Amino acid sequence: MKRLIAIIGALSLLACASADAATKHGKPAPTAKAAKVTNFKYGTRPMRSGTAGKDVIALQHYLAVVSIPVAPDGAFGPTTRHSVKAYEKLRQKPTDGIVQVGEAKKIKALAERLARPASGDFLFPVVGPHSFGGPDNAFGAPRSGHIHQGQDVLAACGTPLRTASPGYVRANTFQAGGAGYYVVIRSSITLEDYMYAHLAGPSIAAKGATLAPGASIGVVGATGDAQGCHLHFEMWSVPGWYTGGAPYDPLPSLKLWDAYS
Repeated sequence: MKRLIAIIGALSLLACASADAATKHGKPAPTAKAAKVTNFKYGTRPMRSGTAGKDVIALQHYLAVVSIPVAPDGAFGPTTRHSVKAYEKLRQKPTDGIVQVGEAKKIKALAERLARPASGDFLFPVVGPHSFGGPDNAFGAPRSGHIHQGQDVLAACGTPLRTASPGYVRANTFQAGGAGYYVVIRSSITLEDYMYAHLAGPSIAAKGATLAPGASIGVVGATGDAQGCHLHFEMWSVPGWYTGGAPYDPLPSLKLWDAYS
């Protein structure tokens, strides 16, 4: 019994010594677990509600770049989970709010691409001779009861059309008094929506289909409320076409793509 008491006493002294070392200079030493969480390298573990660390801060920064704002506080709380689910919805993925290792790397790659987009990521949508419409055909020009929400690219009827960016088809339908045959494609690069209107007939790109860069989507026409053959092209900010986004002037992008396509 005396020997057992002595062993217990020795262990107690060791515990006290450890505590003194941990609180030296009035600063508790971090536990091994806390240090590991804090120093996790981005893309080396799944991130979900309750995780925290430098990798979560990086994730939050990347989400902000892809237009899904969240405060970079390093804690994967309800706000970050909401932002992750918004990203998953945009990408047509299961909305579980969990960022697996592979998806973390894809989010990073997308953010870096958006910060420094390569010219070859986008293509001019009209494949053939064309010109840009004047002020009456530009973004913001007045129309009966509304403003022009895109830019017209004039080209002969039957001129092939292709995707300006890879993505998936959100809409493929017809509007008699306006856009005629049109298709809306969400870019897999920017997560924005691009709308192509006045096609000669229904687009060959089926709703829900995933399209490769430069995929054929139809030909120039004059269906709907159109004065002559042309492509009416719109660009909508995240979260997209009539889902909370807003149209903005596509002419600068079109001219850039036209310069190298």
